[in-house]
Amino acid sequence: LEGGKSVAWLGAPIVQQGYLHSYAMFRLPNNGITKLAADANRESSINTLLVGNDHQPRTINTKQDDIKNSLEVIDKAL
Repeated sequence: LEGGKSVAWLGAPIVQQGYLHSYAMFRLPNNGITKLAADANRESSINTLLVGNDHQPRTINTKQDDIKNSLEVIDKAL
């Protein structure tokens, strides 16, 4: 939480010549992540679930049934 609002930090590794060089970090408000996921899914058959290691949704449009049906994959990802 920052200023009473939920935010998320996303990181991506930067690899140069086969070695981990650094990480690019991005800070987004929760509604920003929801918008990115919704925009990406609009024209795709791929579903996006954003959950924490407590299996709780991190976006407002994630249904608990979707999480329950994907627990095996979620656990592997975490």
